[in-house]
Amino acid sequence: MGKMTVSKKGVHPQGLKIVCFIGLIILGLLGNYYRAKLFLGVDFIFGSVAALLAARFYGPLWGGIAGAAIGSYTWVLWSHPYAMIIFTVEAALVGWVRQRHRQSLLLLDGLYWLVVGSLLVALFYGALLQVGVLQVQLILLKQALNGVCNALIASGILGIFSFLGQRFPQKFQSVRWPLRDVLNDILVAFVLLPIMLLFTLDANRMLVDLERSVRTDLQLASAPIIEQIRNWQRQIWETATDFSQLKAESLTEAQLITALEQNVLIDGLWVLDSKLRFLTQATNNPDVSLSLQSLSQLELRESQPNQLQSWRIVAIPKDKTGDEHQLWLVRPLTQGLESTGFLIAHLRFDRFIDALTSPVKIYDQAVGAVLVNENQQVMGSVNPAYEPQDGFNLSQPKTWVRQLGTRSAEFYQVLTNDPARPPMVRARQSTYWFASVLPGDLGWHLWISFPAQPHMDDLQVAYNQRFGIVMLVVYGSMLAAYWVSKALVKPLQILAKITTDLPDRVNDQQDVDWPQSPVQEFDQLSTNGQLMAESLRERFLEIHQANEQLEQRVAERTEDLEATLSQLKQTQTQLVQTEKMSSLGGLVAGVAHEINNPINFIAGNLTHAEEYVQSLLKAMSLFDTFYPDPEPTLREALEELELDFLVEDLPKTFQSMQLGARRVQDIVQSLRTFSRIDRAELQTFDLHEGIDSTLIILQNRLKGRSDRLAIEVIKQYGPLPLVECYGGHLNQVFMNLLVNAIDAIDLRDAGRTLADMRQNPSRIEITTATLNQQLVIVRFRDNGPGMPPEVRDQIFEPFFTTKPTGKGTGLGLSISYQVIVEQHGGALTCQSSPDWGTEFYIELPIRGSSKPQNTIHPGPRSTATV
Repeated sequence: MGKMTVSKKGVHPQGLKIVCFIGLIILGLLGNYYRAKLFLGVDFIFGSVAALLAARFYGPLWGGIAGAAIGSYTWVLWSHPYAMIIFTVEAALVGWVRQRHRQSLLLLDGLYWLVVGSLLVALFYGALLQVGVLQVQLILLKQALNGVCNALIASGILGIFSFLGQRFPQKFQSVRWPLRDVLNDILVAFVLLPIMLLFTLDANRMLVDLERSVRTDLQLASAPIIEQIRNWQRQIWETATDFSQLKAESLTEAQLITALEQNVLIDGLWVLDSKLRFLTQATNNPDVSLSLQSLSQLELRESQPNQLQSWRIVAIPKDKTGDEHQLWLVRPLTQGLESTGFLIAHLRFDRFIDALTSPVKIYDQAVGAVLVNENQQVMGSVNPAYEPQDGFNLSQPKTWVRQLGTRSAEFYQVLTNDPARPPMVRARQSTYWFASVLPGDLGWHLWISFPAQPHMDDLQVAYNQRFGIVMLVVYGSMLAAYWVSKALVKPLQILAKITTDLPDRVNDQQDVDWPQSPVQEFDQLSTNGQLMAESLRERFLEIHQANEQLEQRVAERTEDLEATLSQLKQTQTQLVQTEKMSSLGGLVAGVAHEINNPINFIAGNLTHAEEYVQSLLKAMSLFDTFYPDPEPTLREALEELELDFLVEDLPKTFQSMQLGARRVQDIVQSLRTFSRIDRAELQTFDLHEGIDSTLIILQNRLKGRSDRLAIEVIKQYGPLPLVECYGGHLNQVFMNLLVNAIDAIDLRDAGRTLADMRQNPSRIEITTATLNQQLVIVRFRDNGPGMPPEVRDQIFEPFFTTKPTGKGTGLGLSISYQVIVEQHGGALTCQSSPDWGTEFYIELPIRGSSKPQNTIHPGPRSTATV
């Protein structure tokens, strides 16, 4: 259900959200119930405040649901669902647009009423309810202004929540209230509230002026009627006064006839004595008579003290049905202070009614007049709503009587009680009534009525004009507030965006476009930001410099550690290799010593054995000469011995044995020369002897096999002096170089046929020479596959090898480089290409280096090793 606005400890968040949502609906219903009546036809309801807050906190869907629930009261209030639909669409649409664009509630609600709300009001009220154009305009302007005011109130409530969230963060969750909305709401409020107050006061003043004008118009309309009635009464009074001072007995019929002829308002006169006995009479209308029943209804008394000068007009029913009335004038006849009788005159009621029908108009519309007696019975009427003899009551079914002014003024407005109609429509369909007391003692009232439509049309036009001006001012203020707030907030937004990643921008040396503002404080803030950025730039520069120094130190230290680690690894490996070679040398020397003694014994005894055999053979030859025919038994023994074959084969056997003994002696000597354990100190050494001993050891790998011809070794030895060196270590170098050459040739020959090998035989050339008085050189060249430059440049690196795993450690050439260069102060270089082969070039000083034998240094740095 969206995010929760207010949270309290100990309450489940989901349950609290539901409670808050229901609370907003209840508050919205109360806001619609306790509406504010500003002036006629304009009631402000505040339910949409809660609906907008629900849309703000719970999203557009729940905002629309809240708007429908809150707007349902208007359905009950006005008997149509259209206002509820408008409020529902308002909450949902404003909430949806705000969720997408994060704009002010006030601005979005104003746009809603300008675009969507106006169309809905025109559709529902103009087309469906068929309200007049003026009323639709008033409803539209009123609801739009009401909606904008409610949006402003909702924004103010958001501001209160924002303040509470900052002031009491433990009890209230902070609500974001952007500065742009704050400025926009404040600017609009400073325009809207005063103009609404002035508009309300002016509208109420216009209504008071209208009602005062209507009252004046009705008074003026009733004045001619009152004046006619007053003239009518005056004429009657004058006639009655002529007889008031005469004795009843003295009046004659001729006098009465003369009076009837002079006053057309009277059509019958009767004279009674004080005892209510008829004395004389005269009529000019045969239908008029004074019956005893009428006389009794006149309520005459024989003696009426203190009323001798009074006269009165009495209305009595003409017949039993009571549908018509007769007017009678009763005038006491006095002589001094003594009553002599009564003068009774029958008045012409039709002439009385004629006074009501006098043509009186207001705004070119005839006014309606109703004559009502003291019993609230209609005596005469020119209003179609009332007929004579009807009871008179302004309050009719489905009407509502509104009293205007004071009670004595008798000024009323009768409105239709139809909730479905807007108040202004009901006011336009209403009628104004004004009551005047007729002169005399009748107690009758003259009610003058006039429709309110002309006045209400004028009032609505004035309202619409002022509403239009107010809405123009409000929307103008909203537009101005929007641009002003945008102009004021934009520099702050730019500053916020800049300062969000200002350290990264400064660190990356990016240009920062600082905003300019006409507001001094904002401009000062921008200036401070520039100063801060400059300070950060200086600090970052210092940090970068310190970091570079630290990185340089770390790199140097790392390089030292890596060199040390490499040296330790190489030292460890070389120590292991040296130990292995030392063990191997000791083993070889021991084996050579153990073999050397018996082989020397065998070689020495072979000479004597050969001499003994020769002597025996010579003796056998002499025996055969002197004893050609030996005994058969001896002959058979000699034949079994194949003496002739032995005589022929024994010299060859001794020669082969001597050759094998010498071969074993040479091998033993080569092993002893290679190991050199008997003279491990710096010594003079024959390089040729060391090379030859190494070749003897590798003889098995040089000879041919079934899949490969023998590798031809070409020696091009020049005269060399004895060299002061560590012979055992140099033999290791010769061994490494020759083994690599053999391995390279084997690699190439693995892909060649024997015919190819015969046409282009594999060979190793060994060349020695004296370079000068101080240096000798040794070259080892093979016609193998050679090496590409990227491999050749790394062959002296420790642990670099191109051989498969398990067939090379990558230390042979590295150790060789160390032995030649570092131990002996010589040089070891390599030239190689795929089409030419490989040649290793060694330079050695004739007089040895003074460096100790066991000094170990790392090999030369390169990008790779063999």
